[in-house]
Amino acid sequence: MKLKEKIFAASAKEPLWPSSFRAPVMAAPTDSFGVRRMFNGKLASIHKGMDFRARMGTPVRASNSGVVVLARPLYYEGNCVIIDHGWGCLRCRCI
Repeated sequence: MKLKEKIFAASAKEPLWPSSFRAPVMAAPTDSFGVRRMFNGKLASIHKGMDFRARMGTPVRASNSGVVVLARPLYYEGNCVIIDHGWGCLRCRCI
């Protein structure tokens, strides 16, 4: 099983957030949830997040409370942090 698939399959059974979610940075989004990504004319993936453009060095905060379940460089994503917010809600931050 791929690393990210294994992590996303093991989310906490209860919600770990106490309040509303917020954007991780004060910046305009550059890509949105649900965009279909094609490669060589075939569906490669469906984007499961939001992308934001910010200047290098800008602090990036968690969208809400949770547990860091991965923090390491990945081949395609670059430096990646995945936070489990519980109830199947995981957020991935890749830079």
